[in-house]
Amino acid sequence: MSALFRLDTEVVLKGMLHVAGLGRPKPLVDRCVAVDEHGVPYLPASSVRGRVRAHLERLLRARGLPVCAPPRPERMCPHARLEGAEDGYCLACRLFGSPWRDAAVVCEDFRPRGGPGTGGPEPHTWAGLTVLRTGVGIGRKLGTVREERLFFTETLPRVIAGEGLRFAGTMEVRAEPAELGWLVAAMRLVTHLGAQKGRGLGRVELRVTGVARCDGRDWVSEDPERFCGEVVGLALAGSAAR
Repeated sequence: MSALFRLDTEVVLKGMLHVAGLGRPKPLVDRCVAVDEHGVPYLPASSVRGRVRAHLERLLRARGLPVCAPPRPERMCPHARLEGAEDGYCLACRLFGSPWRDAAVVCEDFRPRGGPGTGGPEPHTWAGLTVLRTGVGIGRKLGTVREERLFFTETLPRVIAGEGLRFAGTMEVRAEPAELGWLVAAMRLVTHLGAQKGRGLGRVELRVTGVARCDGRDWVSEDPERFCGEVVGLALAGSAAR
């Protein structure tokens, strides 16, 4: 039976990161990181959701389970007409939605750990903490550097003031425990976020730091490590029984 769960999640940087979005233009910077109205960098929920969904789809295919082929709507559920899909929708569409179905996963933007007043960088200091990376455009045909294609990319460093940079956010999921297990398993497979992964950027780790279940009126906390192990076990056991 489905229930409402809340997953407190951290994105831990393992290298420099560039996630594009609504940023403030800077002189000589071609690609800026996403920042909020205070100039503080954040990870848009769509970036994290999209990456987790992509890994969930790969995981389902690897286990031989039905999954559609986004992003073209005509190839997504229910028009994909997948054999064995529950109610005509694959698990990826049941969790993350499709053009014809609301998502069961609601994700907020991820904000830096240690914001104003908690020991982290103040908003006005972030502009001086980012790192600029230089890049050049390479012609695909000849494989040589193209003229006037020098560009600068703003990135977030892995470490600030001696501490690893982390972003925290919350996912609320209405699903059965086994379905939640597939989501947690996919989150564990995420190793990169953002742009220019081929240039060495974006290495991350997703961690579930807190779990709570809604009993109808209040949130009941669960031990995150034990709970995640149990639901992932339910998911894998269910796929093995097919």
